[in-house]
Amino acid sequence: MLNLDKEFNIIITTPRNREWYAIEEIESIIYYLKIECKYDFWRSGISGVVLGYIDYPVREFIGKLKSLLSERPWEFRDIKRVIPVDVIVDTDYTEISRVSWRIAENIPKGATFRINVKKRYTELSSRELIRVVAERIDRKVDLENPDYIINIEILGPKTGVALIKPDDILSVEKELLR
Repeated sequence: MLNLDKEFNIIITTPRNREWYAIEEIESIIYYLKIECKYDFWRSGISGVVLGYIDYPVREFIGKLKSLLSERPWEFRDIKRVIPVDVIVDTDYTEISRVSWRIAENIPKGATFRINVKKRYTELSSRELIRVVAERIDRKVDLENPDYIINIEILGPKTGVALIKPDDILSVEKELLR
């Protein structure tokens, strides 16, 4: 059963059936980093996906995770990616497009962008969604090295959208290969 009713601002990916371990891991990392804030992490009901809400600037939190990963990589056994979410909407072309256009207004003139779509439990077409969102954004597209990314994470009936810079997502594997 999907558990998407609570507000979330972080998506954590983990290997299938390792969600509880990833929750324990992120909570122990918060304790280790001495970050004093309210937080809650829970299984989404989608295999390999943990959702969370942290009352702390998410991108700053991800930066601290990256620093810890470079110093103590053994702390990251079950966390694979940590993804920020700015807005949650119902999974529907109109809602996703509307919020994507609104956050795209924060892309400076002259900056480039790309749209990423990750789909779970939906029949929506990534290609169609990207087309609908991109057609109203008056910025140059750069698929290889964008300044900004409109990141769309579809989780069944709910979708998390964020305007991020390429370094705003923690990918444990990519960081370790740097």
